[in-house]
Amino acid sequence: MNTPASRKPPADGRTVQRRDEKPEPRLPHERDQSADDQGAPPTDVGRQAKRDLDKGLSDTDRGPALDRAYERQKEPPNEG
Repeated sequence: MNTPASRKPPADGRTVQRRDEKPEPRLPHERDQSADDQGAPPTDVGRQAKRDLDKGLSDTDRGPALDRAYERQKEPPNEG
């Protein structure tokens, strides 16, 4: 299987995302897992998160509440 020259990975191991042969920004997990980004300085969002935690602010993630709501929807209705 031949790979077009434009689609071959860079020789230095960098991760390059492309869609329709145009460069595209990486998704967060692609930045976290790429070999060339492991020594990068923290992002502004990461620094803000650290400051928030250091100040004692709590996580506002809605995941746990949504998980509970989803589980309640899966329960059979009460017959009664």
